[in-house]
Amino acid sequence: MFICSHLFQFLSEFRSRNFIAAQDGVWWGGTSSNYPKEDCPQCASIGGTAGQCGVIGDTNYDENLNVFGQPMPPAPQANYARGQEIEVDVILTAHHKGHFEFHACPIEQGGVASGDCLTEYPLEFVSDPLYGAPKDIDYPYRAYIAPPGQAMNEGEGNLYRFRLKLPENLSGELVLLQWHYLTANSCTFAGYSTYPFPASWGNMQNSLSICDSIPPGGGGLPGRFFDGVVSTS
Repeated sequence: MFICSHLFQFLSEFRSRNFIAAQDGVWWGGTSSNYPKEDCPQCASIGGTAGQCGVIGDTNYDENLNVFGQPMPPAPQANYARGQEIEVDVILTAHHKGHFEFHACPIEQGGVASGDCLTEYPLEFVSDPLYGAPKDIDYPYRAYIAPPGQAMNEGEGNLYRFRLKLPENLSGELVLLQWHYLTANSCTFAGYSTYPFPASWGNMQNSLSICDSIPPGGGGLPGRFFDGVVSTS
C-alpha cells in the first residue's frame, strides 16, 4: 500500500511519498527507485484539487516521479485485508489544533487518485491508543488530535497514533492512503462543541467561528460563519 500525504506535516508509519523522498531521496545521481531529495516534508500545505497527495514547491506528489522524471516503480509499504484495522502514525512539527481524516483509493501502477475515489473510501476511526480520544459517533471518520502538552515528542515533532478500519469494499493491488489534516486554529468545525474531548486534554472549547468552506486546493483562508454572518477574512 502506498501512503499519500495531504496537507501539512507527514505520515511516518507507513511512510508517505514526501517522507520517503526526505529520507531516501537524492540530490544527484540515484536510480529509478529514488525520489529527488525533499528538504521540507512537512510543507505540503497545498493539496486537494491541486494535488491529492500534496504539493511542495515545484513537486506535485500526485505525479510520483523519480530523479529521472519518470514514474516511480511500485513500492507498497504494507499489505492488508478488506475491512482490517490498521494503525497509522503521524508526526506534527507544528500544532494547529483540529482533526485528521484518512481516505483510500485503489489505483493502477502510475495512476493518480481522484478526489471522488478517495471520498468513496473513508477509513473509520476506531481508537486513539496514545491519548484516549473517543470515537465521534456523529463524525466517525474524524481523528481528533490531542493538545501538544499531552503529546510525546519524537525529536522531529509530536507523535500521534490512530487505529483505523479499512472499508469493507476496498481492494486492489495498489492502494493509496491519503491523510488530510484539517486545522482549527483560525476557525473550528461543526460538532466540536458537542464532542466529548478527554478531560485530561483540558478545556478544548473556544469561541472561534465555524469553518464554512475549505479552499479546495489548500490556498487562501476558509470561509467562516458566526452568528449567521459569513466572513472570508
